[in-house]
Amino acid sequence: VRRWQADGRIGHVGFSTHGPTALIVEACASGAFDYVNLHWYYIRQDNGPALDAARRQDMGV
Repeated sequence: VRRWQADGRIGHVGFSTHGPTALIVEACASGAFDYVNLHWYYIRQDNGPALDAARRQDMGV
């Protein structure tokens, strides 16, 4: 996929998830992705650590 990105075929590599927060944090920290589509709710902010992990990697959310 990164080769396709380097060739200009695709712009960004990311993932969408309903997985557990710890797994999302691990995936963000891997450096393998440019963005993450995750669920975060004003009343239920369980994925806050995942947002922080994405921010540390300069990932789009």
